[in-house]
Amino acid sequence: MVVQMKSNLMEVEELLTYFGPSLDEIINNAKKCGDSYSISKYNDVTEVVVNSNIPYGHVATDIYYYNIEKQLIKQVVEVNGRQKTVFDKYEEALSIIKKLDETHSIAS
Repeated sequence: MVVQMKSNLMEVEELLTYFGPSLDEIINNAKKCGDSYSISKYNDVTEVVVNSNIPYGHVATDIYYYNIEKQLIKQVVEVNGRQKTVFDKYEEALSIIKKLDETHSIAS
């Protein structure tokens, strides 16, 4: 159980220190693919929105959120009005921590 807890804590640490693709990488890739993009800043969060043309005349919108340290904290994809969270650093870390808490409660 201690080994599993240590492994989970290391996973949380990796998530919280993960930077993801940089803003420059996202923008350069959008330019390279001919996709439109916009950048907005809200308090300490930078939002990059990339619109890509996909088959059958549809548009896929990737929305990237970066914190003040320029770490990717969340990525959302929207196609046909439906959104799907691809990555959420804090939700994933919280999920792991909750599992640890449940495991600790069961073991107590």
